[in-house]
Amino acid sequence: MKSSFLYWVNLLVISIFAFSTTGCSDDDNKNEIYPPSLTLEAGETTETTVSFTMIPKYADEMAYLLVKKEATAPSLDQIFSEGTNYAATENAKVTVKDLERNTKYQ
Repeated sequence: MKSSFLYWVNLLVISIFAFSTTGCSDDDNKNEIYPPSLTLEAGETTETTVSFTMIPKYADEMAYLLVKKEATAPSLDQIFSEGTNYAATENAKVTVKDLERNTKYQ
């Protein structure tokens, strides 16, 4: 009888401990980090102009830098320091004018 009583007391203590250390929380996802991304949607292209829309997701800012194809691809730091910057609060429709004819850009 005494061992049966101790069994139930131990079981009760373990159960209370288990329920007190676990719980439901609605803020489990508040610390998730989403990687920023940028989608480019092609627009109209002519011999001397190009247009596109930049669509940000989970980003604070966005930028573009158009360079000739034979040039070394710019780093991310160069794009933001030398390029054209936008706040990523909404989509940005961009038109680049006065491009050189018969020249490839990246």
